Amino acid sequence: MGKIFLIRHGRTIWNEERRCQGITDIPLSQEGIEEARRLRERLRDERIDIAFSSPLKRALETARIILDGRDIELIIREELRELDFGRFEGMIFREALEKFPDIAEKWANHSPDVKFPGGEGIEDIHKRLKPVAEELASLNKTALVVSHGGVIRSILCHILNLPLERWFEFKIDPASISIVGDTGVIIGDTSHLR
Repeated sequence: MGKIFLIRHGRTIWNEERRCQGITDIPLSQEGIEEARRLRERLRDERIDIAFSSPLKRALETARIILDGRDIELIIREELRELDFGRFEGMIFREALEKFPDIAEKWANHSPDVKFPGGEGIEDIHKRLKPVAEELASLNKTALVVSHGGVIRSILCHILNLPLERWFEFKIDPASISIVGDTGVIIGDTSHLR
């Protein structure tokens, strides 16, 4: 395996409002654009051989800012889109959990069989990402992957061979960097934002 940079997109207005954005196509906020610039600066001296992005605007914008000035094709992968929150989309997460106490209980207990009404469940996204994670792990290159919190959690579980219950343990903030490679693992680094 080479080295994999797993980047969560910069902030959006909905991140700031604590709304479920899932597959809703929200662009970066001004703060998110600045975070993407800081990511570019943090990765400036890092070799990147291949780059992938979710098709959603917030990830695409982040990836394009990071890759600005590099002659690297950005490969858009539909599988890298965020978890579909279904009826939760656009709702403030806390309020959504109050309206759906059965889901709130599963979420609080870190149960991987959480499924959002009209959308996907954690097991669904995990299944969707298995081939992508296997492909990334098989690359003998340095890969950049710009995506979303739920996607990064699933990829980490696959690559690190962890049970899906561990999905909830990863803190993946906006504009964070997680690195997996032969030299070790870093999860959710945000030091470049300070």
